[in-house]
Amino acid sequence: MWQDNKESKTTIKRWVTQVNYDAGDYNNTAGDTATTYCNELTLGGFNDWRLPTRKELVGIIDYGKLDPTMSDVFTAQDSVEYWSSTSPIIYNNNARIVNFYDGGEYYYEKSNDRYIRCVRNK
Repeated sequence: MWQDNKESKTTIKRWVTQVNYDAGDYNNTAGDTATTYCNELTLGGFNDWRLPTRKELVGIIDYGKLDPTMSDVFTAQDSVEYWSSTSPIIYNNNARIVNFYDGGEYYYEKSNDRYIRCVRNK
């Protein structure tokens, strides 16, 4: 089940706080972060939301579309970059994002602001 409301088009957070990033604590998602936002989200009577994996985000791309590439099942669509929970082992100051303009996948430093669309298991 995906978050599909106005906030999924407007909420922007960092993957880690600037303090944690500057300290080299790249996996500490405490504070005002994308992970915390999803973990604290209550929507549709559910409170077990989380930040999606890269694979989950890629799964909602319609590669037959452009700008946005998000599947038509979503009412709140935009051509923006969404954080995933996927972080590489080697460059752990980065996390994977999925760009819903073109369906591309990229790495960005965790101190950057990106959009968030939370997911939950049914």
